Amino acid sequence: MQQEIHNLAQGLKDKNLENEDIFELIKNPPEIGVVRIFEQPEVWDTSIGPVQAVTTQGIATVYLPSDPLSMDGAQWHLLKHTLTNDDPNSLGVNLQNELTRQLKLDEDKQHRSFSWKLLRTLKSILHATQYQGDTALTTPPFFKNARRGAERTWGEETASAQPMVINWPGLMDMEKTELIHTLYTQITRSSSPTHLELKTNPNPP
Repeated sequence: MQQEIHNLAQGLKDKNLENEDIFELIKNPPEIGVVRIFEQPEVWDTSIGPVQAVTTQGIATVYLPSDPLSMDGAQWHLLKHTLTNDDPNSLGVNLQNELTRQLKLDEDKQHRSFSWKLLRTLKSILHATQYQGDTALTTPPFFKNARRGAERTWGEETASAQPMVINWPGLMDMEKTELIHTLYTQITRSSSPTHLELKTNPNPP
């Protein structure tokens, strides 16, 4: 590794910058080309309000009352802006509640999570803008709106009629009842373990 760094540095002129903060360099790039070499992983404080978090090498570690929770840095950036409800102090409680719910779903043998590749395909075919089910920790971020029944995860404050993808096993009974009159497309497994079937139903199972 040291040799690779040495080879990379050959021919580069050493120059001091007035500000070497990586985030400031991204926001306000200098007029000259810059190569910055890190010998040790950089750690950034990505805390918000009372919730302590650090991000290094693209992975965020959020310190919750239960245990530290690791996630992709981009996901943490999304949750910081969607679980606060305009109050940074609520983020820790909301995130802990989502984690508790996710752990229960993980233990439920009836619960199924579908790949983001499949969900992207469904989103494109159905022109869906809303996702129903699961938790904020696993809901695909490429849906404009995310809800569980009448409860908002992120997106519009007041629910409106729109195409949606629903993962029924990721909803509680009351949340399913709140969607009782929704026309939806249900994902089910066919007789072949490698294929899925799409069925349009007027009412949930």
